[in-house]
Amino acid sequence: MTDSDAPARTGNVAQVCSGLSTDEQEILDQADRFARRDLYPRAQRAVPASIRHVSGL
Repeated sequence: MTDSDAPARTGNVAQVCSGLSTDEQEILDQADRFARRDLYPRAQRAVPASIRHVSGL
């Protein structure tokens, strides 16, 4: 089988199974990259009350 005989690839398996268009998947991917880069590092970590009491936080 040559490259020209191979089936066309429209995206990865998760995209195909999700039913999202290429544009919709790209928007979600951009939002994910933004959240990981800009929001996640700023997220306040929740400390359970039982730990705060014991550790004095």
